[in-house]
Amino acid sequence: MPSRPDFPTTHPSRRQLLGWAGLGAGGLFLPRNALSSASPMLPAGSRQTPPPLEIALDAVVERRQFRPGPLTEVWRYQARLISGPPEGLGWTAGPLPAPVLRLRPGQTLKVHFSNHLPEASSIHWHGLAVPESMDGHPKDVVPSGGGRVYEFPILAEPATYWFHPHPHMRTAFQVAHGLAGFLLVVDPTLEADLPSGDRDLPLLIQDRSLNAANVNAYAQQMMGFLGDEVTVNGLAGDSMDVEQDAYRLRLLNGSVTRTYKLAWSDGRSLRAVATDAGLLPTPLDRPYLMLAPGERRDVVVDFSDLPAGAELTLRSLDWDSGGTGGMGMGRPSLIPEGSPFTVARFRAHGEGSRTRIFLPAAVRGAALEGNRPAPRAASRHAEPINATAVTPDRRVVLDHQGMMQWTLNGRSFEMEAVAPDEVVRLGTDAIWEWDNSVSTMMMIPHALHIHLVRFKVLERLIAPRQAAAYATVRDGLLDEGWKDTVLVMPGERVRVGMRFESYAGLFLYHCHMLDHEDMGMMRNFRVEGT
Repeated sequence: MPSRPDFPTTHPSRRQLLGWAGLGAGGLFLPRNALSSASPMLPAGSRQTPPPLEIALDAVVERRQFRPGPLTEVWRYQARLISGPPEGLGWTAGPLPAPVLRLRPGQTLKVHFSNHLPEASSIHWHGLAVPESMDGHPKDVVPSGGGRVYEFPILAEPATYWFHPHPHMRTAFQVAHGLAGFLLVVDPTLEADLPSGDRDLPLLIQDRSLNAANVNAYAQQMMGFLGDEVTVNGLAGDSMDVEQDAYRLRLLNGSVTRTYKLAWSDGRSLRAVATDAGLLPTPLDRPYLMLAPGERRDVVVDFSDLPAGAELTLRSLDWDSGGTGGMGMGRPSLIPEGSPFTVARFRAHGEGSRTRIFLPAAVRGAALEGNRPAPRAASRHAEPINATAVTPDRRVVLDHQGMMQWTLNGRSFEMEAVAPDEVVRLGTDAIWEWDNSVSTMMMIPHALHIHLVRFKVLERLIAPRQAAAYATVRDGLLDEGWKDTVLVMPGERVRVGMRFESYAGLFLYHCHMLDHEDMGMMRNFRVEGT
């Protein structure tokens, strides 16, 4: 194994670091009861749990019109409400409608899944803490023509989550062909002053390639597949009509590999109100936002200053991926990684009512009050994590073997194998370090996702030789909030802190650049009960 590169010795003190990460006053981890329907995190008015949402969800093959000429075969989810609140099931607009589920914290979701695809599939509820049997692990795939029931309570804060298939070696293919849906956890009390209703837009950002016959041209690639056009809710290059009003845009990167550097065309800041797994304590303005595969950002934008008929464009700016090898492996894209392009255009029309776009500090403060660690008998850290306990418990090296296999600590995926260092105890805290500084042949970005838990980014360390490339993404890395997926750049080590507290069982951690996952960059971890 190549030696580890030298890293800067001048970086923030651990005390500063933990303060920035939100550990100082509010604590990093939730108490064991903080995600229940009667959680102290939630104001009394939000504890009224609605009845269960029960739906039928079918994975089907259809043909859709994306551009002139032949129809394109797509794989998508169809959904039907069986029982529960009618507003619990909706759809994105566009030529490839995706289901949008809306649930409250503590509410139960029951899904009758039927697989009408020509191959096995499953559903992973990305970002949610669910029992092992509900998590969509590759060992639990549903065969073609089969079905199963997923049922679990929503143990999550208000934020944008999503669901997608998770079969081993076929996840990228199935997602690239259209299988994805939104799951929004909402709390009207906590989100009372955020845009809602038709001003609350789930936007699925993906890239794709269609050949001359309009056939999906996805093909697995070692470096990761990059499409030739970028779509939002299935649309490529179309303008979306919006009122002259404030909107909440729920941005989801559902691409196989591509990372976006999102910015507004007129130079205004992107105002973030939520990250992957929870609302931010206060809105944060950024000149741009990095969005890696699997990540989500909720942003608020006010279109009221646009004249009727004027457009505001959401673009992806140029950035340096820092790659040092493997270029040219696989099919080249018309839009290389890191190049600039248009993502979406919003065209203003009509008169709208002004919407307040900030959450009152008192309301949001009450929501975060529950983020203080609770005493627990079986914990690796007897006290809340502090400046003296930031040393990683576990280092995970991101690397590859040969030209067709990605690895985590030199291991590739095995269906039910768990190494000794991949066993954790229920009720314990841990700090893991993702180390993308070792490989010299294929230094490329990775997006690491952990099932079951959410985490806080504690520290980022970048090798000096990658500092220039890193500077092109640094200001868009939104690490202040709760996350379940994190971008790890070449030459970087990223430390994240989490608590394994909801369920025991077998779960996954992997790169969410889905070709990398399918080519071995995925492992199990086991949570053992106390």
